[in-house]
Amino acid sequence: MKLESLVIDGFKSFADKTTIEFKDGMTGVVGPNGSGKSNIIEAIRWVLGEQSAKNLRGSKMPDVIFAGSTNRVSINRAEVSITFDNSDFYIQDNPEKITVTRRLFRDGTSEFMINQRQCRLKDITNLFMDTGLGKESFSIISQGRVAEIFNSKPEDRRSIIEEVAGVLKYKQEKHVAVRQLEETKGHLDRVSDIIFELKGQLDPLREQSSLAKDYVAQKKQFDELELSRLVKSIKRQSLQKESVVSSLDKLIKMDGDFKIKVTIKEQEVTKHRTELEKIENLIDQTQNELLDLTINKERLTGQSNVSTQKKDFEKQKITELKNEQETLAGQIKLKQKALANMNKQLLVLQQNITDEEVVISSIDNELSNIAVSSEDNLKNLENNANEAIQQRTRLQSENEFLQKLIKANIITDEQPLINEQNQLNQLQNGFATKKAKFDLVAGKLVTEEQKIAGLKANLKVDVETYESQQRNWFEASNILQQAKNKKDNLQSIQNSYNGYYQGVKEILKEKDQFPGLYGSVAELMTVPKEINMAIETALGAQLQQVVVQDETVAKSAIKFLTQKNYGRATFLPISVIKGRFLSNAQRSVLSHTGVIGVAAELIQVDSRFSEVNNYLLGSTIIVQNMDAAITVSRLLSHRVKVVTLTGEVMNAGGSMTGGKQQRTGGLLNQKQAIVQLDDSIQKMQRELDTREIQGNQTRVAIENQKQTIESIELLIVDLKNQHQETQTQLTTGRLTLEQQELMMTEKSNTLKENQTNQINNEQKYKVNTEKITDLTQQIETVNTEITEINLRLKNAGQFEKQQQVKKQNHRESLLVFQEQLKQQNGHVTQLNTEIKRLIQERASIKERYQELIKRTENGQMQESEIQEKIQEFQKKMDQSNQNLIDFKQKRSEINQVLTEGNEHLSRISELQRNVIADKVKTENQQQQLDDSLDTSLNKLNSEFQKTFEEAAKSESNQTFEAILLQQKLLKKGLKEIGNVNVASIDEFERVNERYSFLLAQQTDLLEADEQLKKTMFDMDTEVEKRFKNSFDDISKAFEAIFPVMFGGGKAQLQLTNPDNLLTTGIDILAQPPGKKVQSLSLLSGGEQALTAITLLFAILKVKPVPFCILDEAEAALDDANVARFASYLKSFHQETQFIVITHRNGTMVEANTLYGVTMQESGISKMVSVSLDNAV
Repeated sequence: MKLESLVIDGFKSFADKTTIEFKDGMTGVVGPNGSGKSNIIEAIRWVLGEQSAKNLRGSKMPDVIFAGSTNRVSINRAEVSITFDNSDFYIQDNPEKITVTRRLFRDGTSEFMINQRQCRLKDITNLFMDTGLGKESFSIISQGRVAEIFNSKPEDRRSIIEEVAGVLKYKQEKHVAVRQLEETKGHLDRVSDIIFELKGQLDPLREQSSLAKDYVAQKKQFDELELSRLVKSIKRQSLQKESVVSSLDKLIKMDGDFKIKVTIKEQEVTKHRTELEKIENLIDQTQNELLDLTINKERLTGQSNVSTQKKDFEKQKITELKNEQETLAGQIKLKQKALANMNKQLLVLQQNITDEEVVISSIDNELSNIAVSSEDNLKNLENNANEAIQQRTRLQSENEFLQKLIKANIITDEQPLINEQNQLNQLQNGFATKKAKFDLVAGKLVTEEQKIAGLKANLKVDVETYESQQRNWFEASNILQQAKNKKDNLQSIQNSYNGYYQGVKEILKEKDQFPGLYGSVAELMTVPKEINMAIETALGAQLQQVVVQDETVAKSAIKFLTQKNYGRATFLPISVIKGRFLSNAQRSVLSHTGVIGVAAELIQVDSRFSEVNNYLLGSTIIVQNMDAAITVSRLLSHRVKVVTLTGEVMNAGGSMTGGKQQRTGGLLNQKQAIVQLDDSIQKMQRELDTREIQGNQTRVAIENQKQTIESIELLIVDLKNQHQETQTQLTTGRLTLEQQELMMTEKSNTLKENQTNQINNEQKYKVNTEKITDLTQQIETVNTEITEINLRLKNAGQFEKQQQVKKQNHRESLLVFQEQLKQQNGHVTQLNTEIKRLIQERASIKERYQELIKRTENGQMQESEIQEKIQEFQKKMDQSNQNLIDFKQKRSEINQVLTEGNEHLSRISELQRNVIADKVKTENQQQQLDDSLDTSLNKLNSEFQKTFEEAAKSESNQTFEAILLQQKLLKKGLKEIGNVNVASIDEFERVNERYSFLLAQQTDLLEADEQLKKTMFDMDTEVEKRFKNSFDDISKAFEAIFPVMFGGGKAQLQLTNPDNLLTTGIDILAQPPGKKVQSLSLLSGGEQALTAITLLFAILKVKPVPFCILDEAEAALDDANVARFASYLKSFHQETQFIVITHRNGTMVEANTLYGVTMQESGISKMVSVSLDNAV
């Protein structure tokens, strides 16, 4: 078997995939220090199964993966494959080529393969075991391996011989046999103890089993009779149920018939109600039509009356307008005449002004050359005097004109206007009275219509409410009866103590016989609904424990159960029971989130039973959920029971109980259900009574509303008539009032205008008079000053003075004429304006006159049409009144039919309620029979695991009474037998069977112990034999090779304890040339190394290996010894393939092939090969 190749990929410095081919003979691997030569040897050891990172020069196994360099990143995988040529089948039962592969990933994952198939590390180890090729064999020798030979103890050196002898397999098998022997001894000891224990149990169990078999036989007979009794009872109950079902079917049929009748009658009543609603609508519609017709007729009548009044008023108005036109025409003529006179006066004034201007101009020319010293002052005074005179003259002329106007204007008599105003006030008061009456009637009408609409809507709602109340009452009555039945059933179950153990049930039934027996725990406590599940789970069977006054009561109750053979029960004497409580430290957890409280503090019990309550629940904590339970239990070191609301339990000690609850009918649930049903029944009864009262109230309210609606309808008809009458009166009054207001407005405006003008003129005349007085005084003052100036100018000449006076007189005349002309122009303008106003007023009056004439003609044409429509409306009103009478008659008939239908419906409903009550009672009987049948069938299923059909097949022919008698006799026999342990039958069989089995096992174990000891002896004999033979052969070879390697001298191997070949050590004695015999430890380093190498060569000679790898084994030798070492290796190359890692020239010379390891790239190893044979 040869080593063919080694493939290294990512292992240590071999970052790139590197393949090394190995030839026959000696292959040398050379290279500088640190180039990676030793990594080749370590790769071989690693692929062959090396598990120690330390032996591979690392701290952990992933260190063998290439970790990167200056220019390269690290990789994540190392892989090595080694291939062997097994064509000589050196390793038997394997193919000619064997390739072993190992991969390691940086996350620590490893893969092992043999010939590309996944395998275990153990498979690789077993493949090379005792072949001399394993990772610890002498096929791989390094300096460390050589040093181990001369540094190890004699006992450790024996492994060298054992490896050659091939006894490793035997040592491993012996190790397994020793372990098995120890286990066998342990089993044997345990079996002996169990057999001793079982032997003491057999005799009592044999006696109990015999007694139990008698009990089982009689109990079996009793059960067979009980089975027949149940079958006969079920048949009886089935017959009763058939009768009840038949009666129930009849009642159901009757109920269905009544429902149909009620439905039909309700449909008839509904139909009549619908017809009644239609008639009511027709009555309302007819009354509305009649009201509309009345309103329209009254409106037309009012229009006719108003039209007559309006026509008279318009005739009067036409006459008045005609007179006004004539008056205005006369005023216009007078004004035009006055205007012509004023125009003539204007011409005269203009001529006078022209003459005066010519005279003044001539005087000015004469006086133009006269110079006076005070000319400027005189001129100013004259100007002021002239202006004052001119203004006074203008005011005097204006006052004259105003005085004429005041005298000309005759003040209008106010008495006709006052009379018109009084008439208007009377009309307004009358209209206000009519308006108030109309508003009052309209308000009452709207109020009553809204009231009747609301009443009708309420009536409809009340009718629907009454019908709904009736239906709800029936439904609620049924639900109430069902609840009562369910409560009676539960009460019956509770009173019969179903669900209790037999012994507890019997003692509770007879508790009146035992004064001081208070009842079961479940009966004595009141549990809130929220924690019901938690308390039932926490107490479990303790709910059925019986609370008594003292031990005496408990003793008498136990005696009763024993005498009657009723079973067992647990009693809690309150005289001796002491409560259990949480410590203060434990109570500190009650403030944690999710903790509800201590169970004993969350329920209600009588103060007499507080100790019992604390005894049962004083140390139990209730929490919301499982997370809170785990937290609390940990805080209390698992010393207290913790229960969740849903029934999960953290028991003291740390065990946990939980899961889906299958049983929901516990004692507390049963009690809670009765309490809830009782509350619900009371509430439902109160609600039912309330609904009945509400129904009666609603029915009475409906009748009252109907009467109220009829009375209001009559009132509305009367109010509509009053409304129409007042509306007609109001319309007539409004038209009259409007005409009077129009006339009053026109006359008032004319009067106000005249009065305003008169007042303005008088005020203006007064102001002008005051101004004239002031101007006269001013003129007198100025004239005085002029006189003074003129006196001073007297010397200027008499002529100038005369001329100035003359000039002044003419100037005054000119100013007067100019002012008169200006005033006259104003008067002309005012007259023209007045004439235009009068002409426009006349035109307006003429237009109104023509319009009234036209309106009067049209009014005569419309009057005939109004009378025709009034007659048409009267005919329709007569027809509507007749229809209204017919509809009311029909409404009365339908009301009578509806009343009779409601009474008939009430009678049918009452009969239906009686049938429903009987049906509910019968359903209750059926439910009780069903429960009884279910109980019997459940007992068949639970106690006998049979269906009724299966049980009927084994029914006894005896009568029901005979079966009861036999059961009584069997009960007496069972009572005489007393309490037995039925389980002792199976227990005896089990223990006896186990005893026999263990006896056989004990025999087998003793035999196995002997067989293991014999096997171990045989293995030791074989190991000693092989070890001795291998030692002798190696010792001879060592003695022969030593002189060759050292060039003389001698050496030998010695056993430290020849009498015990299994544990003896090996000493190496050597005598190099020229030295005495001494132990290996006294030799020099080179001599130690050469001696150890000599021993290795002796081993190879005794047991050649296919290949051998040497890692600088000759490093400690001098050149002469290296030459002998290399020469001796050469002599083995026909039998063994050598791979040598060396730095020594002597070794390189003898190599057939050389591989060079270099690091051309920093940190990366590369291989270079040279075949020396071909090179030579």
